[in-house]
Amino acid sequence: MAASSKLDLNGVNSTITGLSGNGTVDTTLTNATPTLTINNSSDATFAGVITNSSGVLSIVKTGVGALTLTNVGGYTGSTIL
Repeated sequence: MAASSKLDLNGVNSTITGLSGNGTVDTTLTNATPTLTINNSSDATFAGVITNSSGVLSIVKTGVGALTLTNVGGYTGSTIL
């Protein structure tokens, strides 16, 4: 994900096949509780921001690859590894 990119879940559960780079992951729909499932098949590092401008965002990591999150203190919700 490029630095200027933003993935807005807009309150919708989503599954992606890996997350790396340093953009922004967000949810902006009020009162939503989306889950972002990240399926890593290889090791990756995400140095971007994971936040929830509105609602509660949860992260689930699946797959055999490791996922290193280096800058993600901005969301409320569960993190399941």
